[in-house]
Amino acid sequence: MMPEPIVNDPNNPLISVLIYNYDASHLRSCFDDVFEQKLFTNIEVIFIDDASSDGAWDIALEYAARFKGIITLTRNKTVCGPMYNKANALRMSRGKYYVFLHSDNQFISDYVNGCIIVIEKDNSAEFSNVGFINSMKQDILYKNHIEMLNRMPSVTAAPLVSLCIFNYNYGRYLRDCLEGVFSQTYDNIEVCFSDNASTDDSWDIALEYAKKHPGKMHITRNRKNFGSDVNFANCFTHVRGKYFVELCSDDALMPDFVKRCVDVLEAHPEAGYAMVHRTIIDEHNQRTE
Repeated sequence: MMPEPIVNDPNNPLISVLIYNYDASHLRSCFDDVFEQKLFTNIEVIFIDDASSDGAWDIALEYAARFKGIITLTRNKTVCGPMYNKANALRMSRGKYYVFLHSDNQFISDYVNGCIIVIEKDNSAEFSNVGFINSMKQDILYKNHIEMLNRMPSVTAAPLVSLCIFNYNYGRYLRDCLEGVFSQTYDNIEVCFSDNASTDDSWDIALEYAKKHPGKMHITRNRKNFGSDVNFANCFTHVRGKYFVELCSDDALMPDFVKRCVDVLEAHPEAGYAMVHRTIIDEHNQRTE
């Protein structure tokens, strides 16, 4: 599910700066180079953290708080590798041009501008880390991304179940939702969470649970609200499970929900999905009929 393209001002095209697998010791300099340059005024940054432990994620969170509406953030639940992250970054990009930055690559605006001038004259021109974004390039990388995803084995004999939680300004429900997920009697689960630039405490809650449950959550925060389809695509792109569950962030699960569904689906391999009864929880947190 690819994001809808954005029509760019031809005199001021959006530049997507895609940062992934970046060395934390150089990351501040990288962000400063991007935000202190004056040549490009219309940029977005997509930062993907590959379950790092070197402090890169905290630095990215700091800059995202300073430069609101510009940085989209993703943190993988486990190490996925640079090719996986490169593909995912390009999938989320919305610019006319991309700039790939990884390891300790420096953002040099004059060099990027020179590449873009050449590409404007010849769309087939290629540079190692600067290019023109089109749907074909996104599709090719996204297909490679899915192939890599499918080769990743399950960590246990029990089928992995992916719970996709997409959220916008539902912080008042989100904690109950995540508590229900992490209270499941079935252990082999992963959470794929995406926040659509909420203005409440949703993102802080997601960060809290990702820290509390290391290795269990892929988390993404869009720099702006791009709509529900993009938010769901951010979740689904990380799904590794044999089974997956779509959860709105105002949904809550009974503790044996996943186990009972998996048991039924494993016993009936011809079944396409499991449907369950549900009840409504009122504003007083009471279940209704």
